[in-house]
Amino acid sequence: MNFKVKNLGLLNQAEIEIGDLTILCGENNSGKTYAVYAFYGFWRLFNENITELILRHKDSFIQKEKNIFAIEEAKFIQIHANLKNEMNKLYKNKLAKVLGGNADIYKDAKFELSFEILNYEKIFKQKNFFFNVYKKDENIIFEFFDRDDLSSQNIHLFLVYLIIRRLFYRHQINIISVERTGIAMFYSELNISRNNILAGLTQNNQGNIIDNINNYIQKVSRYPLPITDNMSLINDISIVTNQKSFIVESKNNEILDLLWQIVGGKYIINDYGLQFATDTKQKILQKHKTINIQQTSSSVKSLFLLDLYIRFQAQKGDILIIDEPELNLHPKNQILLARLLVMLVNIGIKVFISTHSDYILREFSSCICLKNVSDENLKNLKEYNKQMQLDANKVRAYQTIKIRDEITTESVKITQEDGIFMDTFNDIIREQNRNQDKIYEQILKSQS
Repeated sequence: MNFKVKNLGLLNQAEIEIGDLTILCGENNSGKTYAVYAFYGFWRLFNENITELILRHKDSFIQKEKNIFAIEEAKFIQIHANLKNEMNKLYKNKLAKVLGGNADIYKDAKFELSFEILNYEKIFKQKNFFFNVYKKDENIIFEFFDRDDLSSQNIHLFLVYLIIRRLFYRHQINIISVERTGIAMFYSELNISRNNILAGLTQNNQGNIIDNINNYIQKVSRYPLPITDNMSLINDISIVTNQKSFIVESKNNEILDLLWQIVGGKYIINDYGLQFATDTKQKILQKHKTINIQQTSSSVKSLFLLDLYIRFQAQKGDILIIDEPELNLHPKNQILLARLLVMLVNIGIKVFISTHSDYILREFSSCICLKNVSDENLKNLKEYNKQMQLDANKVRAYQTIKIRDEITTESVKITQEDGIFMDTFNDIIREQNRNQDKIYEQILKSQS
């Protein structure tokens, strides 16, 4: 799976292949966040775009009997072949919704995602609880099972929706935006605001309520979709925390213990809002200090959405995007966080980050090199475990560069022996060392 962008904010062009771990580095104002958000938006709006495609193609499916529909095989193959292009075209018109701002800003922008579509022949081998699929004469036949909860008016559209959905392997996608610190801090205020909005809407007469909802949506649409999604997640936190991630269900204590080590306590949602108990792992005891999230450190606020994802949301096959995972973290915790992200990759979660952190990048390299250590010798490295060994083939790394006043991306060399070769940090470190040497030289001259 890879995506290409052109004229997306400050990013003139880029092509990025998504690995199990994807890293995007570069200077400030080089378009990294635009690229990350655009990729997120495609999967986030998947259902919305699929619905539009259904409306385009529904008339190609002809009802033969009560529960049997047919389509010419040639038409079905053509629909299947064009799906990626159609999805990309539909999504281009949604970039303003994803990135925020006026649509005119993105009139020259291009986004194209190449992704996996179910092989045409495999459609006949897929197990499905709703319909059987088989070939007959020159048609594809869909024999729909009886469903009491579907009326005759919507059964047609529902079937077409299922058919087109079955053609895709869809990733569940989650994002932790760089604005997460403020979103966590204003948890209570967000809930108050939501309740006030709902109260205001319900006080209107029935004839105006739809207009009021539309007006409200237009007001908040200036914010990028990842930010509004993070805000919605906070608003739905009582529902989210009633679930369990597959990490918790499988009792992966190595990941949970490392998460606790980074966070340094336990987040609590109660009648007082969002609180944090320092040094708490499970039960809150009298010795543990509990404080409101507004009074916590910036690192505690920054880590809240990651903690929420790992404990309550994570499922195998997810894509987790984090914009600047190092935000507000001490270098020690940046290193631990890099190990945690590697562990997530190794249990089946794709991770995509944009970062400025040399600590995180170097630790990824260490985890790649760690793969060369035998199980026996790994025991001598107390800081690491087998879940932190990273296969270089799973990693894709990119840095933004400026060529003749245009910003683009280039892939970065990665080897199993030496890890990741990222010049964007190494050049700065070497320059800093040279400057330090020059300063010491002038100190010595000044003292002579």
